[in-house]
Amino acid sequence: MTNIKIRHEIIELINFALNSNDVFEPLCDIFEKDDKLYIDLEIVGLDEENFKIEIDGNILTIAGIKRKESVKNAKYLRAERIFGSFKKIVEIPYLTTNIESVKYKDGILRITINKR
Repeated sequence: MTNIKIRHEIIELINFALNSNDVFEPLCDIFEKDDKLYIDLEIVGLDEENFKIEIDGNILTIAGIKRKESVKNAKYLRAERIFGSFKKIVEIPYLTTNIESVKYKDGILRITINKR
Protein backbone atom coordinates (compact mmCIF):
# COMPACT_ATOMS: atom_id res chain seq x y z
CA MET A 1 0.00 0.00 0.00
CA THR A 2 2.97 2.37 0.20
CA ASN A 3 2.85 2.65 -3.60
CA ILE A 4 -0.54 4.36 -3.25
CA LYS A 5 0.92 6.85 -0.80
CA ILE A 6 3.86 7.61 -3.08
CA ARG A 7 1.49 8.01 -6.06
CA HIS A 8 -0.67 10.50 -4.12
CA GLU A 9 2.40 12.45 -3.00
CA ILE A 10 3.69 12.64 -6.58
CA ILE A 11 0.31 13.82 -7.88
CA GLU A 12 0.12 16.49 -5.18
CA LEU A 13 3.67 17.66 -5.94
CA ILE A 14 2.85 17.91 -9.65
CA ASN A 15 -0.36 19.83 -8.92
CA PHE A 16 1.53 22.17 -6.63
CA ALA A 17 4.33 22.71 -9.16
CA LEU A 18 1.91 23.40 -12.00
CA ASN A 19 -0.48 25.35 -9.78
CA SER A 20 -3.12 23.73 -11.95
CA ASN A 21 -6.00 23.60 -9.56
CA ASP A 22 -5.10 25.91 -6.66
CA VAL A 23 -5.77 23.21 -4.09
CA PHE A 24 -4.05 23.52 -0.74
CA GLU A 25 -3.38 20.75 1.74
CA PRO A 26 -4.20 21.36 5.42
CA LEU A 27 -1.95 19.97 8.15
CA CYS A 28 -3.02 16.95 10.18
CA ASP A 29 -2.06 14.76 13.12
CA ILE A 30 -2.83 11.03 13.28
CA PHE A 31 -2.79 9.07 16.52
CA GLU A 32 -4.21 5.90 18.05
CA LYS A 33 -5.76 5.31 21.43
CA ASP A 34 -7.28 2.02 22.53
CA ASP A 35 -9.14 0.58 19.52
CA LYS A 36 -9.58 3.88 17.68
CA LEU A 37 -7.61 5.94 15.19
CA TYR A 38 -7.90 9.74 15.29
CA ILE A 39 -7.17 12.15 12.47
CA ASP A 40 -7.08 15.84 13.45
CA LEU A 41 -7.13 18.22 10.49
CA GLU A 42 -6.34 21.90 11.05
CA ILE A 43 -8.70 24.03 8.95
CA VAL A 44 -10.11 27.21 10.45
CA GLY A 45 -13.22 29.05 9.34
CA LEU A 46 -15.60 26.35 8.10
CA ASP A 47 -18.77 24.66 9.23
CA GLU A 48 -18.83 20.88 9.75
CA GLU A 49 -21.14 20.40 6.77
CA ASN A 50 -18.55 22.03 4.45
CA PHE A 51 -16.32 18.96 4.57
CA LYS A 52 -16.55 16.02 2.18
CA ILE A 53 -15.09 12.89 3.78
CA GLU A 54 -14.63 9.58 1.97
CA ILE A 55 -12.88 6.38 2.93
CA ASP A 56 -11.92 3.66 0.48
CA GLY A 57 -10.01 0.75 1.97
CA ASN A 58 -7.18 2.44 3.80
CA ILE A 59 -7.31 5.79 1.96
CA LEU A 60 -9.14 8.64 3.69
CA THR A 61 -9.89 11.74 1.62
CA ILE A 62 -11.04 15.02 3.16
CA ALA A 63 -11.98 17.88 0.83
CA GLY A 64 -13.84 21.16 0.87
CA ILE A 65 -13.72 24.84 0.07
CA LYS A 66 -12.64 27.64 2.35
CA ARG A 67 -14.29 30.79 1.04
CA LYS A 68 -12.82 34.25 1.44
CA GLU A 69 -15.02 36.91 2.98
CA SER A 70 -13.54 40.22 1.90
CA VAL A 71 -14.39 43.59 3.36
CA LYS A 72 -16.00 45.84 0.75
CA ASN A 73 -14.00 48.84 -0.41
CA ALA A 74 -11.01 47.81 1.71
CA LYS A 75 -7.42 48.05 0.55
CA TYR A 76 -5.62 45.03 1.95
CA LEU A 77 -2.12 45.78 3.24
CA ARG A 78 -1.44 42.11 3.87
CA ALA A 79 -3.34 38.95 2.91
CA GLU A 80 -1.63 35.79 4.18
CA ARG A 81 -4.52 33.44 4.90
CA ILE A 82 -5.15 30.64 2.43
CA PHE A 83 -8.54 30.27 0.77
CA GLY A 84 -9.97 28.07 -1.93
CA SER A 85 -10.29 24.35 -2.41
CA PHE A 86 -8.45 21.99 -0.13
CA LYS A 87 -7.83 18.28 -0.17
CA LYS A 88 -6.03 15.96 2.20
CA ILE A 89 -5.38 12.32 1.33
CA VAL A 90 -4.33 10.18 4.27
CA GLU A 91 -3.20 6.59 4.13
CA ILE A 92 -4.38 4.90 7.30
CA PRO A 93 -2.77 1.70 8.58
CA TYR A 94 -6.05 -0.28 8.61
CA LEU A 95 -8.58 -1.42 6.03
CA THR A 96 -11.87 0.00 7.25
CA THR A 97 -15.00 1.77 6.15
CA ASN A 98 -16.16 2.50 9.68
CA ILE A 99 -15.93 6.19 10.52
CA GLU A 100 -17.28 6.44 14.05
CA SER A 101 -17.59 10.20 14.29
CA VAL A 102 -16.71 13.54 12.71
CA LYS A 103 -16.49 16.60 14.95
CA TYR A 104 -15.37 20.14 14.19
CA LYS A 105 -14.39 22.46 17.02
CA ASP A 106 -12.06 25.46 17.29
CA GLY A 107 -10.71 24.99 13.75
CA ILE A 108 -9.87 21.30 14.20
CA LEU A 109 -11.77 18.59 12.32
CA ARG A 110 -11.49 15.32 14.26
CA ILE A 111 -12.31 12.08 12.48
CA THR A 112 -12.56 9.00 14.69
CA ILE A 113 -12.20 5.61 13.02
CA ASN A 114 -12.77 2.21 14.59
CA LYS A 115 -9.73 0.05 14.00
CA ARG A 116 -11.90 -3.08 13.86
